[in-house]
Amino acid sequence: MEEILASTTEVAEGVETSKALVNLIRAKCKGYRLDLKFPILFGIAQILEGELTPEDGLKGIMSMPFIMENFDERYTPMTSRDYAEAEEITN
Repeated sequence: MEEILASTTEVAEGVETSKALVNLIRAKCKGYRLDLKFPILFGIAQILEGELTPEDGLKGIMSMPFIMENFDERYTPMTSRDYAEAEEITN
């Protein structure tokens, strides 16, 4: 990553922002498994830090269960009935 950033005069959008957001979330949010609540952001930060390959990051995201995104702290995961209703709406 250092070589890539040093080789360009352009701004690499999101590199420092993703790291800063992960640090902010870890400092401010007291939830359990924040990487599950913010999987894309945490995955990107891990890739940029060299902790995860892009291929492994993609596999991790693609293997996560499908859930409705909701930023309400009272969030409850979708049930099989919710999935069935969502399928009816899309068909």
